[in-house]
Amino acid sequence: MNSMYKKTARMLCENPDMSYKGIPTNVYVDITARIRKDGQIFPLSLIWQDGREFPVDRLLNTVPSVLPQGGEALCFICLIRGKRKELYLRDGKWFVIVDREFPGRPHR
Repeated sequence: MNSMYKKTARMLCENPDMSYKGIPTNVYVDITARIRKDGQIFPLSLIWQDGREFPVDRLLNTVPSVLPQGGEALCFICLIRGKRKELYLRDGKWFVIVDREFPGRPHR
């Protein structure tokens, strides 16, 4: 069990009325991307697990990132439907980070 999960579980046990948004979780997705001959990657669209496709309006930046769950990934900061979204690439796999409800705890 990672240290963030342990710390969160301990805080909830000590403060049962505390509101907690969720646990960061990687959700793996399909990405359509353009890869230039110089190796630069440009995400063109995100395909969600249910098959919905969301075009990338604009790539704002690409930066190395330390993940909340630990480890590192390349973060593509994009505009999708006019909102800032972060797409991550690690070991050839694309994912987004979403907050999942804390297990056994109602979401408030």
